Amino acid sequence: ADETYVYHCLFTMLNKKKREKRTLLLTRKFLYHFSPYDNALLSKIDLRDIYRIEKNVAGGITITLLKFSFMNRKINLENWGRGDSATTCIHKSELLSESQADCFDFTLVSNRLLVDRWQCLFEEELNIIPAPEIYKRSFLATKVNHHHKLQTRWIVFSDRRMYNVDVGKKGIDPRVAKWSVELQYLLSISILTMDEDVYGISIQIDPTALHVKVKGVTVLIMNSNEERNAIVQTVKRLYYNCTNKELNEFETKEKFEF
Repeated sequence: ADETYVYHCLFTMLNKKKREKRTLLLTRKFLYHFSPYDNALLSKIDLRDIYRIEKNVAGGITITLLKFSFMNRKINLENWGRGDSATTCIHKSELLSESQADCFDFTLVSNRLLVDRWQCLFEEELNIIPAPEIYKRSFLATKVNHHHKLQTRWIVFSDRRMYNVDVGKKGIDPRVAKWSVELQYLLSISILTMDEDVYGISIQIDPTALHVKVKGVTVLIMNSNEERNAIVQTVKRLYYNCTNKELNEFETKEKFEF
């Protein structure tokens, strides 16, 4: 059942030296690359190793893979701007299609499958999100701890809680939850003014909340402005669903200092 065929589409992969035609085929758990000329299998990628599949400005799609070598997960903030972040070495593939409809359909179908795959991972395989909670979304982020160290973390959201998930030896693979907090105990979310190309947010947690291991402010640095906007909207939407109230949102005017 996991290998049930779902969808396929013809793309042109943009390599540095040449362009190559590829047939991309989706099943419930994998993305396959085939040669359109002899149907030879070129690669097989588990959907849990894919971070995002998005339409790009060139009229094609961008596939962001969670594949890179181990990186130091605790780095001084002084090194920020020299390539140190949670998503420094993530690999991106650019593909073009002659049909905008194909791009739209492939992006829509693949992202639905990605949600299903990550839901299975966090709910069943890792047992991080317990029943009856339901997985909603996850983000690979750089968390700033109280020692001013940068740590790669998955910030995972269910319909009721936010989870701070540590990574394993690969540097990006989800492992165990360090802590979690019910969304109703969030007080605000702020967009931080930081250095250029550093996209930070802070999430204020109610210090008087019961059964909450973390109190105060959680500072996260996202990979792009788009990722930052996405996590802000996710937090606000899920908070409203839990409380029927709008979460306070702020933006710092002065440069944020750690």
